[in-house]
Amino acid sequence: MMMDGNGSSFPLFLLPTVALDRVLCSMTLHKLVEMSTISNRALNYVKSCVSRVPVAFTISFTANTLRIYFGLDPEPWCIDLLEPIGEIFLDLTLSLDGKWHTLTTEHNLMHILEFIRLRQPKLGSVQWTNNALSNEVYQHLMGTCAGASTWIFRMHCEEDFWHNPERFQKESFLLKSIEITQAFWITLEHLNAFHRCTRIKLKNMELTSQEVNVFLKGWTENSNLEHIRLDLEEFDGEVALEGLPLRKVTAEKKLDMNVDRRWTVYKIEKNDGTRAVILTRRRRFVLKLEQLGFDNE
Repeated sequence: MMMDGNGSSFPLFLLPTVALDRVLCSMTLHKLVEMSTISNRALNYVKSCVSRVPVAFTISFTANTLRIYFGLDPEPWCIDLLEPIGEIFLDLTLSLDGKWHTLTTEHNLMHILEFIRLRQPKLGSVQWTNNALSNEVYQHLMGTCAGASTWIFRMHCEEDFWHNPERFQKESFLLKSIEITQAFWITLEHLNAFHRCTRIKLKNMELTSQEVNVFLKGWTENSNLEHIRLDLEEFDGEVALEGLPLRKVTAEKKLDMNVDRRWTVYKIEKNDGTRAVILTRRRRFVLKLEQLGFDNE
């Protein structure tokens, strides 16, 4: 029921569709979520229109899955929406995009992590651009969100949580896909921990070509990695690939593979028989299992 201008109530969902849409569109997201518990018609409206409501985080739908992207530090009422949203949408995929930088960051994040712990939604990507969190909160974030499909870190790391290789290697998030855009702090010890991942993309690295060579020899012996991309400050392909079981791909074969001629391409085989393609170009190195297909990166 809803109140008209005279204070009388009327059944909202008996309104014509156009009129109902106008009423629903004028509501706050919080009110829309409440309405979704009352009527399937309101629920369907939320699913189709809620992404247009201006809030501190955006919501989008794919089939019956709700995906929430948290961007800038949300208002407290946005955090309060998590529980009713979790009750309405049982098939929930939640993605965190941490760009927060205010004093309430850790407080709000802990509320979100508690929601994840209790509701156990499917986790999409976790992107983090803020390195101001305490080590304790970092560990809580990674422990709670260990099941995320992808981890993306876009930040300049100081001497903090990340620079402890022993602790770094223990984190369960290393079982997934990781992207770090400011990876100048990555050492060979860090890099070797990534053999537990399936995919890594590291930019602005300062490792030497000799260290990359050691890492690749470890890959041939035992590694879960299916896709590797390294962008280095300096890269010598001859040094990085020395002693590896390689076969250089001819120019004609590169055409068949639809590979840009500027890439130098090799075939490589692990000790267990798994085959992969290696591409090098200037300061960029890419390795990808053959069965994954190929595109110019």
